[in-house]
Amino acid sequence: MSAKSDVFVRVACKCPICKRESTHRYLKSKMFQPVTTEDDHFVRKYRWELEQFKKLRPEHLHVWHCPHCHFCDEKEVFRGEDNCGGKLDMIRDKLLVEFRRPESPLVRLGESIDLQAEMVSWSSALAAHLVAIFIQNQLSPNMRLKGKLARLYLRSAWLFREKKYPDIVGGRAPEDPDFIQIFNDLKEEATEIPFDEESAMKSAIEYFKLELETVGRTDNIRQEVSLMFLLVSLYRRLGDKRMSYDYVRMIFQQGTKRRNATQKALEGAIRRDNVTGSQIEHIKSLLKWLNNTVERSSDTAEELSEEIFKEEYPRARKWVMEMENPTPETILTTLRGQHFFEGTCRRVANIFKKNLLDTDPDKLEEAVAAANKAAEEEKAKGFFSKVVSMIKGDEEK
Repeated sequence: MSAKSDVFVRVACKCPICKRESTHRYLKSKMFQPVTTEDDHFVRKYRWELEQFKKLRPEHLHVWHCPHCHFCDEKEVFRGEDNCGGKLDMIRDKLLVEFRRPESPLVRLGESIDLQAEMVSWSSALAAHLVAIFIQNQLSPNMRLKGKLARLYLRSAWLFREKKYPDIVGGRAPEDPDFIQIFNDLKEEATEIPFDEESAMKSAIEYFKLELETVGRTDNIRQEVSLMFLLVSLYRRLGDKRMSYDYVRMIFQQGTKRRNATQKALEGAIRRDNVTGSQIEHIKSLLKWLNNTVERSSDTAEELSEEIFKEEYPRARKWVMEMENPTPETILTTLRGQHFFEGTCRRVANIFKKNLLDTDPDKLEEAVAAANKAAEEEKAKGFFSKVVSMIKGDEEK
């Protein structure tokens, strides 16, 4: 195959653990382009420069595998660009122990990996990710690389999600039946390894939150916001919309605070003579990004608030209907006591004030809109009557 018609870059390098050489490959970035991306960065569809490679999944080659000792990690580690936080010696010692245990997940999963096949199988890609996760979890909790584990768990969730899409599944190489058997056998033994999308996302959340604590101490607002938006998406996918809402509110609050400070900094920079044009442009760029962040978080908060309300309203309405002589104040107190979402509490109290609790829930939104419109019209009539009275009074004078 000519270089022009090949999408791979092949690299021969030594394993950072066993020091034996093997050939690895990754995809040329210019040969494919994400077309459809989901909210947690999972790429649903790619556009390829060369039609014959359209069934490839770049995610399947993200983790590299040493065929000699079964060490698995991201390519930067194999290429010497990432030393795993200086923990490679510790990892080597752990792997020497695991490699001598035939029943170890390192050995059993590692032997099922073939990343050199023309079409890398889903099972090989998943096995490589699971081995990488297993290896990182051999370190004590305080020594683990939080960001790396978070990424590996998230990418494992993506691989599990692929099975939900027929077009992706149809483009894969057949799954290895031996891997499926190994995978099922390990479910009871390897508790740190995810065995479905949900468990992978839950573990990703755990480590992204730990990573967020570290990033929060570096004052890197862009990375901090990026991590929080990712947590918003993951909690939302798991159905925990309350936690998702809490994180999006944090983004809104921090973004608003930083935006106000940046606006003042920009105004001060413009007044000073010793600030360069490039520095002012940098501040303007940050301010624009903060404006977009605040707007995006506000929109997302409204969406989540609406979703939570629709889920909680039937139960909240039932509580109110069973109350004796309810008032807006007692409704708020009661629903808060039952740990309903604050937005739900306020909206139910408002619905009660508008005498709409008996309205069919499916028609509630329309009824509230009509009530609000009527109230606005009544308010406008009152204002018009007041103006007319004032005019008549002036004429009489």
